[in-house]
Amino acid sequence: MARPRTLSREDFTKAALKVVDADGLEALTFRRLGVELNVSYTAAYTYFESHADLVDALVGDLTTEILKGIDFSVGTPREKLMVMAVSVRRKLSEHPRLIPAFLVSNSEVRGYPGATVAILAIMEEAGLRGRDLSLGYRALESYILGATAFDFGAAPDHLKIRKVSYSRVDHPEFRELARSVRSVEEHNEEAYARGLSMLLDGMGI
Repeated sequence: MARPRTLSREDFTKAALKVVDADGLEALTFRRLGVELNVSYTAAYTYFESHADLVDALVGDLTTEILKGIDFSVGTPREKLMVMAVSVRRKLSEHPRLIPAFLVSNSEVRGYPGATVAILAIMEEAGLRGRDLSLGYRALESYILGATAFDFGAAPDHLKIRKVSYSRVDHPEFRELARSVRSVEEHNEEAYARGLSMLLDGMGI
């Protein structure tokens, strides 16, 4: 008789991300994972102590993936922060139903290589110190995650919803903006880049 296949941690996180992408965080349970992987739900406890531990693993793994795609040896501090901000937004836009987990995740203190230390190092390179450093980090974190959650939180219908919302604004600029879903999407990305640039200007970076 063939021995049962041993599932890896990656098997569980891939299946978990698939569930979240399809049905949201509320659908992610160990029982659902057991069904997806055709094993007992208790098998997940081999790698994860709890549901929260599993969600933190998803956040930590995506964060690690983002960081691995950035060359921090290239560019000015401003350019590095811009690249990181765009990379985070792009990755979260691929998994919009995981965005709420990023807002509350405890992954940094669970030993995953997080973005916080990387961002702080870049800001220090730009000359920020003391309270300016901590406030600058919080402002940047709030902007990146907040704007991305606002823009993609209602995916896959987010652009249609925004188009309808803009069409109701009695202003020629917004009527022009609401002419198509594509124009809304382009405006979202331009607004994100412009807002990020203005934020960094304000911090002197």
